[in-house]
Amino acid sequence: MEDWLGYCGGRLDDLILINVPREKVRQWSSRNVTVISGDDPFSIASKIALHDWSYSDLAVIVAIREDFNEINNQTVGEVKGTVEPYPIGHKHFKIDEPVIGTGGTYKSFTIQDHHYKYITAELTWRNRIDLDLQLYDKQLGMVDNAAKTYQEHAREGLIERVASYIHNYGDWEVSVTAVPKKGMYRVMENPDLKFLSRGSVKQGDVDITLYPGVIVDIPDKLGFGCREAEFTLKWNNPNLRMGFTILDPSGTEIYSTLFYGDNEIKKESELTVNITSLGECRENESYSICVFSMDDIHQPVDFTIRYKWKQVYPKVEGDCFTSAANGAVLASLLNAPLLYTSQDKLSSVTKDTLLKLGVKKIYLIDVGGYLKEEVLDQLRGTTSVERIYHTSSMIYRDIRNLTSTDTVVFTTIDPWTYWYVAELKPAGEYKGALFIGPAAYIAAHHGTPVLIVDEHPDLSQAVVYPNDFWWKNACNRATVEPCAGSMYLFGRQVYRFLEENNLGKLEEGGPDAQFKETIITVAGQYDIGAPWDRSFTGAALPGRFFGSPVDTAYFISRNICYPALIVENPAMQGKVKLINGSSSKTQPILGRLRKPYGVNLVITKPSQEEDFKYPILETYNVFLYRFNERGYKHWNFKYTRADGIIPYLTDSMDPIDEDVTDKSGAYYPDISETEVIPIYAKKAGYSNVYSTNFSSVVEDLNRGVILWMEQCHGFHTRGGEIAMWASDSPYVYEPNPWRAYETILLAPSNLREFIHWLFYYAATDAAPDLGLTEQQITKFKQLSRMLINFHLLNKRGSTENPDVSLINTQLVRLNNLFQFLSMGVLDCWSAWGFEIHRDRLLHPLKSLREGLPIITTYDGKSIVSVLSGHPNMIWMNGYDFDDALENLHSCGVNAISCMPALTFLHLTWMRHGMVYQIIDPWTTTDWAAVWNQMLIKLFAKGYTVGEAYERGMRACGPEFLVGQWWWDRWENVELFGDPDLRVFVPSTEYSDENHWSIEDTLPLKYDPSLSIDGHMPFGATSYPHVTTPSLLSSQQILFILLALLVILLAILFLMRGEKNISK
Repeated sequence: MEDWLGYCGGRLDDLILINVPREKVRQWSSRNVTVISGDDPFSIASKIALHDWSYSDLAVIVAIREDFNEINNQTVGEVKGTVEPYPIGHKHFKIDEPVIGTGGTYKSFTIQDHHYKYITAELTWRNRIDLDLQLYDKQLGMVDNAAKTYQEHAREGLIERVASYIHNYGDWEVSVTAVPKKGMYRVMENPDLKFLSRGSVKQGDVDITLYPGVIVDIPDKLGFGCREAEFTLKWNNPNLRMGFTILDPSGTEIYSTLFYGDNEIKKESELTVNITSLGECRENESYSICVFSMDDIHQPVDFTIRYKWKQVYPKVEGDCFTSAANGAVLASLLNAPLLYTSQDKLSSVTKDTLLKLGVKKIYLIDVGGYLKEEVLDQLRGTTSVERIYHTSSMIYRDIRNLTSTDTVVFTTIDPWTYWYVAELKPAGEYKGALFIGPAAYIAAHHGTPVLIVDEHPDLSQAVVYPNDFWWKNACNRATVEPCAGSMYLFGRQVYRFLEENNLGKLEEGGPDAQFKETIITVAGQYDIGAPWDRSFTGAALPGRFFGSPVDTAYFISRNICYPALIVENPAMQGKVKLINGSSSKTQPILGRLRKPYGVNLVITKPSQEEDFKYPILETYNVFLYRFNERGYKHWNFKYTRADGIIPYLTDSMDPIDEDVTDKSGAYYPDISETEVIPIYAKKAGYSNVYSTNFSSVVEDLNRGVILWMEQCHGFHTRGGEIAMWASDSPYVYEPNPWRAYETILLAPSNLREFIHWLFYYAATDAAPDLGLTEQQITKFKQLSRMLINFHLLNKRGSTENPDVSLINTQLVRLNNLFQFLSMGVLDCWSAWGFEIHRDRLLHPLKSLREGLPIITTYDGKSIVSVLSGHPNMIWMNGYDFDDALENLHSCGVNAISCMPALTFLHLTWMRHGMVYQIIDPWTTTDWAAVWNQMLIKLFAKGYTVGEAYERGMRACGPEFLVGQWWWDRWENVELFGDPDLRVFVPSTEYSDENHWSIEDTLPLKYDPSLSIDGHMPFGATSYPHVTTPSLLSSQQILFILLALLVILLAILFLMRGEKNISK
């Protein structure tokens, strides 16, 4: 409201309160205050109509029910079956190791034996490189992907596993790719260190295992609104390991009991799985269970599947909300009032309003056909009924015909599921807290119907996998990613529904061939799960509004009104004073005589307040640095994007790419955010301001910036948290550098810092786990401070040279010892400032020819390890941000952090005024740099935020529905906000699509007489078209007319008879 009041000049023209006490809003100045009170939807809708319309030729009337009978119909049943004797199937083959960073190697095989129902594939290899494994059903595409990090390989051995239900028989394929990745998880232990031996073998071993089984259909049909399903498998041979997979009617694998990362599958005789919801089935559709054995079967195995679920919503509830939501959209498009009628009786206030406004024609929405004939007759006696909508497809079609829009809006009748902040688990449902209203608002803005997923069998089935996955794994997001096969199948099912209703289409071909609808989902994260949105990327431009219904209404309002509200951002109102980070370098000899005294680090430009125009804030606490130019020399590969472009090497035809590298001409830039993003920002007309510590960052955000480029490590615990530069860490001598830089944890010059840092860590990040009191925290912080700040040995690392430590994957044994001694607190992957490459030492001439140094002191990745690379960082969580942030004035954020999406931290950013967030619910790889440094460039070229987001994902991640299968499954970043939002860009050099002036967004001047076909934006005061009600109903009028006709015919007959007599 602060921004809206500012836009309105400090005073509103009218403040309309619907069942809100006036005293609650006295802080907001308004010329007029309109209070609308009522205890039923009919009277409230009528009062709104009479406030907003003086007259109207048209009206939309929706037939609704005020209350729905609670139901709890439970279905219980069982189905029996037998798995016949059959052996486990095995295939083994060698596969060549790929060249690191460039494509993959592939091996095809066939599955023809229909006895087999489930497949696992396991890749093992000897050469200590980071390989990934993908599994393809050639008729579907990638169905699973394993992409462990080098840390996980050290912990678990050089092995990757994938698994899938066998959807189709015929050609299958595995592929192997090789790109090193960071990961969040600590390397705790390594039970088998044999793989450390560095062999000369350049092949890996792939073992395919095929499990025999059968598929049984669930005989009971699922109706509307089924929840809380349970399936139990029991079998008669406890010596066999059995498993089962739940399949929806389209074959989507909803859940499997086979955890293919677990080698120790227990021998039991009973397994139970709970599923949060199940979708409605049409005639001849059913859910099915695939039962399979993980051991050779020598005699028949009899099994029983017991199942149960509850129907908690009646069909009429979905129909009524479909009518109401789409009635609101239709009324908005027709510029007509929206009124309601009961299905059993015409409300007198509705009838009176129709007469008072002089309505000549009505559009009646009654999806499901529940309206009684006598109510329809009363309406026809009051006005003309232009059209009656008995099916949702009818109203979808007419809304689309009015606008020809390409937007789809999804929501649900599930009430908001609130959740535990720390545990990230559902806590309960808030009855009556529905997303229907906010969804109708954004749908009306786009001119598109509201699709309630519960209302249609295809959609209600498609939403099951993302819901169930997120309920089970939101708290385990660091280790569990959604299944590629299921993402593809449920996404395809959604598009099948869209195509049937002419609302969207999957074009033939890859991402470039797609028309790309805008898909907006309005729902809580546990009401429509997080994988839902990411499935559509590439086929569409997806975006999400989440939180409570109040959050989504506010969030949507800020998006819709962004062109006006962003003008209220201080960053748009001339120069704004912000804190800019410092610059530094190392000076070996005389540096100790300059600030900060006693150390060879020299601050060449202090952090200070400066004036900026159109600023964007850039926080670089983790980033890649000149990777393809020089960082590749450590890893021996140059990164290639999913679209085939090699950053730094591929030339570009785009003028905006001129001079973005150190080479003459236009090239796609290197992966180096701290150097690339500022160049594009300057070309777009923004000013670059940099801060890295928490207090400076939040101060800059509060003072006003247009965008925040947030590059920090992240995690989902403690309400969501990101790592910020720790200005009070013993390792830190520069409180707010413009970009972070590495410190070498175990360098001899840092021994004192390391000892003091242990106390600092205990007092900060570890304090909650240690249960320290405030007094103990104060004492530990005192112990973390050094009394004498003089260092004899030189240090490395400064803003001038941020990349001074490196990931040394040779230190597996040492790392595990270090982990053991530190009780898992630290690793030593990047605790050193150099690596002697043993393979290059053995082949020096070959290394020399390839330009690869034997010793490297950089790796192209700055602050990548979250443990050994982190002594100069501190974790700040959602509560810290909530306490510190004020109004963020429609700032947008592009965040590469791991896992903060859909946490309290994310919610806090949105609630404090961020208009959109591109942010990851899951782990993010280093290669997020690729998409993040593209965004400003694309904004400058006139792309919407959704178009820029999709282009970024296309460059470095999978796009499931359009056949872009890419190894980096961790680029599952999502967009929160309206994909059609246009971020303000100051410069028009490359496009004027995202530029506007303050004059372009000036509000309407107050004019009480303003009328738009009877619609009075500033309130109606008269009703010139009022009509008088007819005293007779249409049936009575028809009866009278028929009677008069009969009498007239009788008179004519008699007169004719008299004439004949006369003759």
